[in-house]
Amino acid sequence: MRTTISALAAALLALAASAGCGDDDEPAAVATTGAATADDYTRPEPPPEQSRWALQVDEACGPVQRQIDALPAPTDEASLERWVAQVLPLVGKEVAAVKAVKPSTKEDEVRNANLFIGSLEGIESALTKYLAALQEDDVAAIEKALTEANAAGAQARAYAVSLDVTECGGYSGS
Repeated sequence: MRTTISALAAALLALAASAGCGDDDEPAAVATTGAATADDYTRPEPPPEQSRWALQVDEACGPVQRQIDALPAPTDEASLERWVAQVLPLVGKEVAAVKAVKPSTKEDEVRNANLFIGSLEGIESALTKYLAALQEDDVAAIEKALTEANAAGAQARAYAVSLDVTECGGYSGS
């Protein structure tokens, strides 16, 4: 059991460094590969033409994302459980911060913003399930929640890129 948990913990660390499979609603980069690469986790610089909505989302998410980035990475099963318990309320704050930003008037941006919010909510939901599964030592539930968290994280990164959001959406602190 410990080996399985350790392998799952290592997989979650990839999500932790950042915070899946494609479908028709996903941007092409994730839809074609079905997985994120190391470059997908690196936080980009905001473009000079960043929209008002993306700029305000970055301003709202920045302080919360810095708190997430400052958490020490888990090194074992016990620290993993503590890390997830610390990250969960912060992810909830990010979701609330993004939802609080006045929506764009651009139809494409509104559509992708809603999908972005949904993917952030997916991360929150999957991490909630993951924590419960860790506490119950339920390996099958851990694996399922980890798969959901990774897929939601990949979607969040892809939508963040498409929207020019640079402060939340599954990027690493680098």
